[in-house]
Amino acid sequence: MFARGAREVLADAGFDPVVVDAGSLVTEAIKRRPEALLVDADVGARPYAADLVGTLATRAPEVAVVVLVRRVQAVGIVAAMEAGARALLHRQCADEELVAAVQAALR
Repeated sequence: MFARGAREVLADAGFDPVVVDAGSLVTEAIKRRPEALLVDADVGARPYAADLVGTLATRAPEVAVVVLVRRVQAVGIVAAMEAGARALLHRQCADEELVAAVQAALR
């Protein structure tokens, strides 16, 4: 998936992706209120970006958060899902899997 890039894959699927810096992710998401937000699991202070996901779930609950992970560990997955992530997806997923995960998170 990263060979083409998530932005290009989502644009080809009809989404209007916007890239924001990890440091301003929460601020930009609250300001822009996108339908969905793809978050790398390595951002934030807690594993699987659970801190950022929790903040977004509280301050912008209508934003569907999809977390991209490098490895799958039950503890991190549970924390991210409990914090409010609607989907988790491996970084090396197929293009179709990325699109399907975002679409499912929006339902």
